[in-house]
Amino acid sequence: MCPTCSARLAATPHVQLSRRGSQSGAASGNDATGAKADVHLSPDGGIQTYSEPYPGLQRDASTRGPYIPGREILHVSAAHGDWVQVTVNGEPLGWVDGRQLLPPISGPIARRYDAALPAPAFRSTNAMSVNIDVLVGALAGVGVVIGALIDWTQRIAVNSFRIPLLVLFDPKTTSSQPRLGYFVVAIGLLGVLVCFFPPVRLLRVLFGLLALVAAALYCGQVASQLSDIGSRLSFTDIVGPGPWVTGIAGIVLAASPLLGSRF
Repeated sequence: MCPTCSARLAATPHVQLSRRGSQSGAASGNDATGAKADVHLSPDGGIQTYSEPYPGLQRDASTRGPYIPGREILHVSAAHGDWVQVTVNGEPLGWVDGRQLLPPISGPIARRYDAALPAPAFRSTNAMSVNIDVLVGALAGVGVVIGALIDWTQRIAVNSFRIPLLVLFDPKTTSSQPRLGYFVVAIGLLGVLVCFFPPVRLLRVLFGLLALVAAALYCGQVASQLSDIGSRLSFTDIVGPGPWVTGIAGIVLAASPLLGSRF
């Protein structure tokens, strides 16, 4: 443990009791590490608490407890595997991953608390719960894919698979590969995929913005070309539904992590 952590732990009355308990516990087979295992510090960046151990795919706003700032003195009251229930100043705050504490809790140290843990109230396996942000994000990703498949121009049926990707940056490009459609479809499919992995949920923002930028660049290039030739047509007279669907779906995909309710 770092000197700062040791100094803060040594300053608490509970630690002094634990140290005395470790001396008497030596005769009964408990080592000093086990005796002090109920007093720890939160990590430097703080730690999020949850209403139950191992929240898994349900790690959203509905299961989150208070956020504990860094270097807070925590008392451990129970454990389930590597997850421990912590209190601050006698107030239970919730469950955290014990491996992130200072010093970390895992393995034999965590098991000494298992007897104090009541049976966890896990959700019924018969009840299905769907996160709205996952559902909305997945539908938005599908919308991006649909936008790639429908027409990106009016009057002449041309979808994104007939438009070179480099047109977004140079309308006079002579390169025909790669096609814009493959890029947009890849964004949509990746957007759907990351919806089901909460640890990388913020990647939805990236993929949503990429879809929006692709649609916006295409519309901007069309408008620029019409302006250069002095046409009386606006870009809305040329641009088909594809860019609109792609852009709107991209906005929804990027905003979906803000949702967290379940039904």
